[in-house]
Amino acid sequence: MSLTIILTPGDTDPHGHHGQAIQHAIDTVSLQRGGTVLLRNGRYVLRGPLRMKSHVRLEGEGPATVLTGVPFVCSPLREDADIGQKEIHPVGADGFLPGSGLILLDKRNGSSMAKIPFTIQHVQDGVIYLGEFNRTDWIAENGGLAMNYFPFIVIQDAHHVEISGLCIDQKRENDAVVLEHDVWGAGIYARFSEDILIEHVVIENAYGDGLRCGACMDVRWSACTVRNNTHYGVHPGSHTKRVVLEDSQIHGNGSDGVYVCWGVPDSIYRRNHIHHNGYRIHRTGFCIGHKDTDSLIEDNHIHDNAKHGIHIRLKTEANGAHRNIFRNNLVENNGRPWADVPQQLKDLVPHHSLEGAGIFVNGVTRDLVFESNTIRNSNGMQKRGIHIAPGVVNPVFTGNKISGHEIDFEDLRHG
Repeated sequence: MSLTIILTPGDTDPHGHHGQAIQHAIDTVSLQRGGTVLLRNGRYVLRGPLRMKSHVRLEGEGPATVLTGVPFVCSPLREDADIGQKEIHPVGADGFLPGSGLILLDKRNGSSMAKIPFTIQHVQDGVIYLGEFNRTDWIAENGGLAMNYFPFIVIQDAHHVEISGLCIDQKRENDAVVLEHDVWGAGIYARFSEDILIEHVVIENAYGDGLRCGACMDVRWSACTVRNNTHYGVHPGSHTKRVVLEDSQIHGNGSDGVYVCWGVPDSIYRRNHIHHNGYRIHRTGFCIGHKDTDSLIEDNHIHDNAKHGIHIRLKTEANGAHRNIFRNNLVENNGRPWADVPQQLKDLVPHHSLEGAGIFVNGVTRDLVFESNTIRNSNGMQKRGIHIAPGVVNPVFTGNKISGHEIDFEDLRHG
């Protein structure tokens, strides 16, 4: 019989936060060969990520079970943080607490540790001691910073993990420094893991992506709400095999609603409502590209995104998004007024690729199937229904309904 541990918002660590109590429950359940950590309704304050373990289900009671975070703390580096060190020397260490997540940034490296943060072991005499070795040089005179940013849930090197019935709200009132440095993390981040189920979870206000995975297998996101995150809403990441994204609401994200990254084949995206994404940096509802092959995109409603509804990215023939099937999707009213398109994009990118399109297909991509989709425009923003670029090979169109555009069907393969 599997173990269940029940926690309430009254269960805190000595500093009055909840992460240590929840993590202890996760670790205990894992050591007992699996079970459930049940969080009763209320607000749980984290100062570091929850690190999921194999055969553990983290379950809340619904949207009123909320994970939130401590205020952001940021300090310039007093001296460089070098490869191999576990000691970080900030100008000021106040507010950095044991157990906190910590990332390092500078103008050369960006914030590459924002997905999997360090863990602060202890702080003494103004020095932060980490639980892991630093693997990159972070240069003080190059704008080096330490910051207590972290994804709220990390799944790493684990299998058979389930998360259900939670609201993850990363919004913090003192977030100016995070926005200034464009920190790119996630609400939930998984890598090198398999057999993951995330269902009935709300992910909002993440500084980065809402849901993100990389190098995983068999990931299922079901009936989730992913909204108002600064970058991608849902980001199936590099070389993840067999993703299922279904029955989810994905809207208000600053970049693409769904961005299928590199090498994500054999996947299913169905019955999702993807809308009003991409207005921060002029992006798309559903974007697919590099080696993202042999997948089914079906029964989705994709509308009112800043640029295109569906965008197949420009790749070489060896790396194209081949053999994908787009079936029974409703794609409408994507695009924005030309005056609202960022000027830096107008200076770099051809006009027609910035205007709204229902489905924008780049080459070199082959053997795509478009079947029984409805692509329509009623507000004048979606200028093209379907755009086929040079280099696209053997697309198949069956039973699609296209209406209301300046150009309903544009095929540039033959000039």
